[in-house]
Amino acid sequence: MAERTFLGTVWRWLAFLVLLPVVAAEVWALAQALGTEGRQAIEAGSPTAEALWLLGGATAYGLIHALLHKPITTYVFAHELTHALWALATGHKVGKIRVGSDSGHVETAGSNFLVRLAPYFFPLYSLLLLGAWAATEAFVPEFVGYRGWLFAGLGFTYAFHVLLTIHSLWGGQSDLKAEGYCFSLALIAAVNLQIIAALFAAASKTVGWAAYEQAVGRTLAEWAKWAAGLF
Repeated sequence: MAERTFLGTVWRWLAFLVLLPVVAAEVWALAQALGTEGRQAIEAGSPTAEALWLLGGATAYGLIHALLHKPITTYVFAHELTHALWALATGHKVGKIRVGSDSGHVETAGSNFLVRLAPYFFPLYSLLLLGAWAATEAFVPEFVGYRGWLFAGLGFTYAFHVLLTIHSLWGGQSDLKAEGYCFSLALIAAVNLQIIAALFAAASKTVGWAAYEQAVGRTLAEWAKWAAGLF
């Protein structure tokens, strides 16, 4: 692990200070969106079918994770493959990939914060499922009638990603130590909250993703105005 330079440390702390209010605004906007969706569901008598499929898939994995089995090796495979994919995407050569029952390793000719932290915010299996489904629908239009299963699969695979990411972080990760815990956790939280908002918007008939982003922006602007007023 290469030592961070002074400038590297400074920019990570500055990024953390920027990301911290962003994460708080994302949480606030998501809470508001959930409140709006909840009121609409009460008025309509039930949530949307998509929301039920999404929640059902997430719940199914949650029960498996809590009561039956934590598929650590499957998670480690996705984790190391994501390191490798982001290394290639950012111009670094990739060597051997080792996947064990509870840990793994990938050899790369170089690294950066995206390579190190991508496995914690890049839900590989969810994105593979989404890509495979989109490709299938393009060639088999009738497949659109089974889209509920897509939402169930996304709920299942994203719950897998979130719960096993938390499990791995709880045990300590050298990736976060290398990049700084504050910066790393803030970036991981910010990106995952965006993914949660996107899934929520896709399953909702009342709250769109653009409206969520606007709510985040308004909240940040209000907080910035309040902070400026202190001076």
